Amino acid sequence: MLGNNDVYVERSQQSLAGNIMGSIVASFFGLLIVVGSIYLEIWNEGRAVKDHQSLQTAARGLVSLSAANFDPSNEGKVIYMNGTVVTKKALIDPDFDIKLQALRIIRSTSMYQWTEDRESSTDKKVGGGSETVTTYTYEKEWQDKIVDSSSFRESSHGNPKQFKFPERNFTADDATMGAYDLTPKLLDVIATSTPLTIAANVDTAKLPASNVCKITAAGDSFYAGADPLNPAIGDEKISFCYVPSNQVISLVGLQSGKSIQPFRAAGGTTFELVKTGEVSAADLFKGAETQNQIMTWCLRLLGVFLMFIGLLMMASPLSAVLNIIPFVGSVAEVGSFMLALGLSWTGSLLVIGFAWLAVRPMLGYALIGGAFLLLLLTVCRPSAQK
Repeated sequence: MLGNNDVYVERSQQSLAGNIMGSIVASFFGLLIVVGSIYLEIWNEGRAVKDHQSLQTAARGLVSLSAANFDPSNEGKVIYMNGTVVTKKALIDPDFDIKLQALRIIRSTSMYQWTEDRESSTDKKVGGGSETVTTYTYEKEWQDKIVDSSSFRESSHGNPKQFKFPERNFTADDATMGAYDLTPKLLDVIATSTPLTIAANVDTAKLPASNVCKITAAGDSFYAGADPLNPAIGDEKISFCYVPSNQVISLVGLQSGKSIQPFRAAGGTTFELVKTGEVSAADLFKGAETQNQIMTWCLRLLGVFLMFIGLLMMASPLSAVLNIIPFVGSVAEVGSFMLALGLSWTGSLLVIGFAWLAVRPMLGYALIGGAFLLLLLTVCRPSAQK
C-alpha cells in the first residue's frame, strides 16, 4: 500500500523448500564471486608491483629541463619541468554563453529527483519457512547523477532518464608551457579551480539554454525549471568553476615531439603528475606513489569484501537446512559469518604476500606468515569453543 509519507510495504512468504533451492542457487553464484575476487586480487597486486617499479625507474632516469627551449634529444623520456601555462583561445559553453580565457571550464549539474530507500527484515518460522517484510521509502532530493527509477518498487515515482544540461568539461587544446604543448589530459587533473559568479543582470531569455526550458539566474548558478522556490522533479541547478590561465604549474610527463603526455606505468595505470605552483619532482612522484597505494588498497578491500560475500553465499544451504529450528540456524549463521571473515582475509593476505616477495621479501614473508596465523586462529577457535 502507498501511504501519505510515500512509504510502500511489501510482505513475502517463503517455504523451507523455497529457501533451500534459493540457497543452492546463491551458493553457485557465491563460488563464482570467490573465484572472481581471487582473480581481482592477483591482478591488483601484480599491477601495484609493476606500477611501483615503474615509478622508481622513472624517478631515477628523470630529465629536468627548462620549458623555454625545445630539446628533441629527450624524445620518449620522462621529463620534469615547471613554468607558466598560457592559452590564446577562449573556452565557450554554448548553452549558457559563457566565454572565458582559461585552462578549463567545469559545468556541474544536479537534478531534483525521487530516491528510494529499501529496508528489509526477515522472521524465521519453525519448520524452515520465513517471512520477509520490505519497506520502501521515497524522498525528493538533489542528486548529481541520474537516479534510475525503472527499478523502483512503486512505479509512480518516475525520474527523467537524462539531464537537460549534463555535466561538461571544456579544456583548452592550445595550452603551452614555453616551447612545449600540454595535452588536455594533463590539464584535466588540475584540481585548483575558482567558482564562476553568474552576473545578476544576465538576460537568461537570450541564452540558448532557454530554448529547452525556462532558465533563471539564482545566486551563483542557473536554475532550469519553472520556480526555484518550488522545485519540481526534473528541475536542474547548473553551476560553473574554472581553472585560470597564465599560472605556474609543475609536471612530470613523457616527451613526445613538442607535446608532453601523461606517464603510463608498466602496470597499466596512467599518472597525470601535475600540480599548480612550483612543486619538486620528488613531491610529484610521492603523490603518484600515494595514488598507487590508495588504488591498491581500495581494490584490496573490494577483493576481501567480495570473497567474504561469496563465502557466505556458499555456506547458505547449510543455514537454510538448520533454520528448521530458528535458534540453531541463527547460531550457524554467526559461525558462517566468522569463518567467512577469517578465510577472506587469509586468502587476501596470501595473495598480497606472494605478489610482493620479489620486490620486498621481508614484507612478503611477514604477510604470508600472518595469513597462516590468521587461518590457524579461524579454524581452531570454533573447535576450542566447542
